[in-house]
Parts: sequence; structure tokens; C-alpha cells
Amino acid sequence: MLGLSGLVVAAAALVHSASEAMPLGAGLVLRTDTALSATANVEAANLLFRAELVEGAANGQTVPQSASTGALAAARIAFAVDPLDSEVLRILAIGATVDRASRSEAMSLVWALTKRDELVSLWLAENAGSQGDLDTMVSRFDAVMRTNERVREQAMPTLLNVLTIDEGIDEIGRLISRQPNWEPEFWHAFVRNPVSLSRAASFFERNDIGLDRLGQENRRRLYANLLAANEYAVLFSVAAKDETLGSPGSMADGTFDAARNGHPLDWTTFAEGRFSASISAENELVINSEPGGFGLAAQRIVPNTGPAQIGLALAQPVPDGAQVVLEAVCAGQRNSSPLARVTLDAGGTDGVAAIERADCSYIELRLSFTAPAGRRPTDLRVRQIQLS
Repeated sequence: MLGLSGLVVAAAALVHSASEAMPLGAGLVLRTDTALSATANVEAANLLFRAELVEGAANGQTVPQSASTGALAAARIAFAVDPLDSEVLRILAIGATVDRASRSEAMSLVWALTKRDELVSLWLAENAGSQGDLDTMVSRFDAVMRTNERVREQAMPTLLNVLTIDEGIDEIGRLISRQPNWEPEFWHAFVRNPVSLSRAASFFERNDIGLDRLGQENRRRLYANLLAANEYAVLFSVAAKDETLGSPGSMADGTFDAARNGHPLDWTTFAEGRFSASISAENELVINSEPGGFGLAAQRIVPNTGPAQIGLALAQPVPDGAQVVLEAVCAGQRNSSPLARVTLDAGGTDGVAAIERADCSYIELRLSFTAPAGRRPTDLRVRQIQLS
């Protein structure tokens, strides 16, 4: 075990000679004339280093990869007076070594001295991951997040990137199964991160973790973000394992009972500035629009099971000057031609159209409308939308 004196000697090996005084910019000046200047130099080094951390975070860096000449100069001078200051040692370890192996050794020495420095712990965790040591990486992330709430948001993107491989899914699954105190932050990030969204089905398949652990709001956000990301296969797989859900409404029946309860595989309704769509207590899809309103009122994603027929039925005729349209398109394909379309103009109440062939795995049903101009608002009541 390396003793305290050994740590000091090892840290000193990182330090090069410093000049008597040098300008840093932003009004900061390094001084070496008295021992009292040590505190000022530590503060100068940390001000510069923290500014670099902010810049690095804006560029997607979880932990710092280098330190500027100014920060290093301040740290070297401060080290000469206080060789055990953990923040100074951290800056020296990050910036005073060239190759990654030497930097890793230096950071390990700093960690042995400080134990609780979150930046050092995060750096060592990422370094372990870059070497393929997932167990050490995940364990270090776990340790630092258990004791320091401030780093949890910063660490999550890197931790979630581990989910790209099955071994990473297993490692993180084992951690979450133990219900760590950072689990709420994990789920908050999980349902918003592109990597974890794409791997959500595999995560829940490979780990005995129920979706009830996410909480209602995170589950709602998970399904909404999977839909927005066009992750339809993942969406259906995850929903099938969600014991908090019932069954989605049958497209053969065409009713909206399950949609009223917010089932993620049922109809999603929209509200814009001039209209709103919702499921009424009578289980009708109702569109309330100001004069001249128009847009997409509702959508639903369904698996493509082959040739089919779409049907649209209203509870009352379309008013003069209004129009209601039901389209079937290949899900996730922008500007694709409709596979089938039902258009109801003034006086119309129902219609059907055939889907002959669709070269896609999932079909998006889209209900849109146009309200008449004038002074009166328009209410459109949809009784059924079928796919059979």
C-alpha cells in the first residue's frame, strides 16, 4: 500500500518548474512571493479549470480530458506550498501527463489520496470503460453516484451508453435490481436517452425488473418518446411486458375505450392552438375546433398484418365546409404516399378504403380534419375507426 509520503512523491513527479509570475487573463495573476499566495493560486487554478469543465460539458464531455496551460501553471505553484490539496492534484493529474496510461496512474494516485473527488472517480470510471472493464466502470459509477447527488445527471449519459452491448445491460440490470439510491435519476434519464430507448426491450427482457419501478410519469414519457423516435418494435415489446396496462382497443371493433385511459398502443390525440381532440365519456373521439381550424387530430400505430380495410364512422354528419380524413401510411416514413384514404365531406358519415399492399412493418393511422371558416366553432364526433 502506498503511504502518504509516497503519494506526495508520486504527485511531485507530475510537477514541472513554474515561473515567478505569469498573467492568466480575466484578471487572474499567479504569485509565488509568499505562502499566503497558495490559496489565491488554488482559486485561480480552479476558476480556470471549472470554466474548461463548463465548455467541455457543452461539447458532450462527461469528464475533463485536459487542463489548460494557465490552470496547470496555477496548480504547479499552489502544489509547491500545499502538495496535498486534492483539487490541485486533480488538475495536475489531468493536465501534466501526455499519454493515457500515465494519466490513469496519476488519477489513481489522486483517488487513493482523496477517495471522494467526484471528477476523479468519474474519470477513472470512464477510463475503465474505454479499456473494456465494464465491471470496474459500473462499480465506480455506482460508488460515486451513491455518495454524490450532484454528479448523477452528469454521469448518466455515459452509464447508459453501456446498454449498447448485452454485457452492459446485464451489469446495469444487476445494479438497478439492488435499488440504489440513484435509481430515480436513472429512470428519469433512461426514458429520455436515445441509447436506452433503442435498447429498452432488451433491458427488460434480460432483467427481472418490472415497469412499475419506473413510476407512472416515467412510463408515460417512455412510451411517448419511443413513439416519437419511431421505435415501434421496442414500443410494442415493452408494452407487452407492462403489467400496469390492460389491452389496447380492438381495431376490429374500432372503439376508443382503452384510448380514454391513455393506453400507449391505442389512439394518441392532439391539441393545437385552434383545436383540441380528446376521448369523451361516451367513448367518442371528439374534435373541438375554432373557425378555420385544421390539422392532425389523432394517430395510432398498428402492426402490418397484410391486406386490410380501414373504416371511418362519425356520430353525426360532417358540417358544411368541413372535411374529415382518415389515412393509412407506412409508419416512420416521411412524405410517403397513403396506403389508403377515406375522405368525408359535408353530409358524410362513414366510408371505407382498402389497403392492398404495404412494404413496411408498421402502419400509422392518421385522422385529420378541416373546420369551416366563419364565426362558429365546430364539433366533430368520431364513433369508430376500424382496421379489419
